[in-house]
Amino acid sequence: MRQQGATGEYLLEYSYIVENLSEFAEDEDGQKLVSASLGATIAGISYSTARGIVLDRTQATDFNGVLLPIINPHRLLGEDSFSEL
Repeated sequence: MRQQGATGEYLLEYSYIVENLSEFAEDEDGQKLVSASLGATIAGISYSTARGIVLDRTQATDFNGVLLPIINPHRLLGEDSFSEL
């Protein structure tokens, strides 16, 4: 008996309002550069939230509570995505 591979997909979108964004960003050649600390913080919050949502939504399924790995939030950002302000 051949088993079929199971797949799943979630699309999660996040919106953030950073009231003191000017403290974490600067203009350079017409582009906004955001500090690595702000980018990593937002990426970490987003990824941790996604981990919880995926775990919760898969507990009562054949996936039996999928655990996303714990990662460094800087890995979610490309090297060109932020600067060290």
